Amino acid sequence: MILGLADDLVGRVRQIEVLVLAPVLIHQILVVRRAAVVDLAAVKRSVLHWNFIDRIAATIDDTALRAAQQNKDAIRAYELVYAALGA
Repeated sequence: MILGLADDLVGRVRQIEVLVLAPVLIHQILVVRRAAVVDLAAVKRSVLHWNFIDRIAATIDDTALRAAQQNKDAIRAYELVYAALGA
């Protein structure tokens, strides 16, 4: 069960890394679908959220996170994420 928790945490950290691409994807959608009606306030809010997540993710020690992932050390990975959150 602990191994499952480690995989889940590592997967969630990877999700954060993928989600930082959201502003780029949103921009591409807007360019391709200019004719579509878009709620710009919602898009702006999403970009603000993803930028916030990106700033937090950027403070995670990548080398230490990779080591935790390779060692399947969920506790260390949690510590790195919590440190990035200021906890």
